[in-house]
Amino acid sequence: MELTLRCPHVTKAYGLQQLQNRWKVSMDETMAFGDTQNDEAMLHHARLGYAMKNAEQEALDATELVTPLDNNDSGVMDMIDRVLRGEIE
Repeated sequence: MELTLRCPHVTKAYGLQQLQNRWKVSMDETMAFGDTQNDEAMLHHARLGYAMKNAEQEALDATELVTPLDNNDSGVMDMIDRVLRGEIE
């Protein structure tokens, strides 16, 4: 038996906002990464909202920021490393 919970107001964007509020982190201090249609809104709730190189078109259309590496080649870790090294502000 499979249990499916449906909470239409609970999205990745909502979850990110809740974490920002709880940890007192602003949008300007936030990075987000997405690769599908359901990541679109979340990418708008972070100063650095990246679509993955191999993302679906809806995620790519949601932001001008695209990782140079895909999910299979540590694209998220690469971008975090670049920020920590000061290459991206």
